[in-house]
Amino acid sequence: MTFLKSQNIELEKYELDSIIPVFKFSENSIGLTLVLWESESNPDINKFLSRIAKSDSLWTLLSRKNFNSEKLRLIETTNRLSLFTNKTLSDSLSYLIGKEFYIYGQNGLCNSKISEILLCLDECLTNFVLLKLEAIDHSIGNPLIATRKKVEIQFSRNLKIEKEFNQFIDSLPVDYTDTVPSIFFGEWNNYYLFYSDNFLWHIDSKSCKFPSRSMVFIRNKYFNIKWKHGLDLFGIPCD
Repeated sequence: MTFLKSQNIELEKYELDSIIPVFKFSENSIGLTLVLWESESNPDINKFLSRIAKSDSLWTLLSRKNFNSEKLRLIETTNRLSLFTNKTLSDSLSYLIGKEFYIYGQNGLCNSKISEILLCLDECLTNFVLLKLEAIDHSIGNPLIATRKKVEIQFSRNLKIEKEFNQFIDSLPVDYTDTVPSIFFGEWNNYYLFYSDNFLWHIDSKSCKFPSRSMVFIRNKYFNIKWKHGLDLFGIPCD
């Protein structure tokens, strides 16, 4: 077992999930997005960030807007979100810098490498680690998901399934909804792939509240959501 040490904090050198959501936070910041503290996903990084937040007093620095130290340095502010670096986090995940991933967009795929480790902290919105990518080939459309190993996705639209899936989503009993529908963009191993995103929320914060990526299996006309990751840009915890 390999351990990376920084400021007496340890993080196991863990494997990333097989499929990782990719989001565009600005024209300059696109990357693999590891959502924190909202689900069972990424338990190692969740525990690790909790320890960093305590040892480096990240929430105190955030509330005081003290963004000029190695513990919390402001890199970029978009319409709603702020991206930071934290030395402990960057040092511990440095083994990911330069790693190449397959990036799948609306129309195809390309390769890109991780260039920087960023962190988003917010009391109301989704918190996440951003594995920022180098340049993305624009021919693939907006980037959606990433994998370390190449998978054969059949890129297409299926308007019938898309309509039925949106009807299914609308029928679910939820407290918060979005006006942005889910779009079918491909198939992989009998799974249907969807995204809900207008890719404008880094400019207009009201245009999309809950961008997401989903992998769905259909059996007997029932939609079974096997994998889903999204962002809360509305701020449910503070509502």
